[in-house]
Amino acid sequence: MNHLTKMFDGCELRIVEFENEPWFVAKDVCNILEIKNTTQAVAKLDDDERSMFNIGRQGNTNVVNEFGLYNLVLGSRKSEANQFKRWITHEVIPAIRKNGFYELEQPKSQLEILQGTVNELVSQDKRITNLEETMRIDGAQEHALNKKGKQVVVEALGGKGSPAYKQLAFKAFSQFWRDFKNHFEIPRYGDLPKKKFEDGLRFIRMWQPSTSLKIEIDETNNQQTINEVI
Repeated sequence: MNHLTKMFDGCELRIVEFENEPWFVAKDVCNILEIKNTTQAVAKLDDDERSMFNIGRQGNTNVVNEFGLYNLVLGSRKSEANQFKRWITHEVIPAIRKNGFYELEQPKSQLEILQGTVNELVSQDKRITNLEETMRIDGAQEHALNKKGKQVVVEALGGKGSPAYKQLAFKAFSQFWRDFKNHFEIPRYGDLPKKKFEDGLRFIRMWQPSTSLKIEIDETNNQQTINEVI
């Protein structure tokens, strides 16, 4: 006996096939319709609208056909009862009529459900990893890098009042940001991955001008000292 499971508003609806016709597990229907006494509700139906099938571990279970289901809907006080009926008549039944029971999704085994859950977790983990890889630093972090970078370069030049700062600031800043971008292989410092923000700060703290620029800074500042002595 073929069977499938559908979900309506978070509630399970099991459907079984008998002689190419769909039969609905009465307990599920009553649960959706908020009918408390399933046995009593089914007993009120005509004989040709209800039956009992053995659907596995549950043993013999009350089931109703399409007409029995509609009568249960009529006996429900739930406001969503008509919505449930429309779902049955416009989606579930037409799908069965068109495709046949064999083409409809069969209930998944516990192993399949577990595997599906694992696959979803793996997929979610990949999405998170990808997000971490592609997310860039925010405005506050950009400001922090820029501020720290200025501080380090100014110190390397000998301070804002130094001759080297006045003459070589542009050259020093250009070298600093070029080194930063080359190190992290990015076109601009604002493209630094968020997860590498601390690495960016560490690079800035450890940065030093090239040997040639160091000599140029030293000579420029020393020349000012000599001129002052003279």
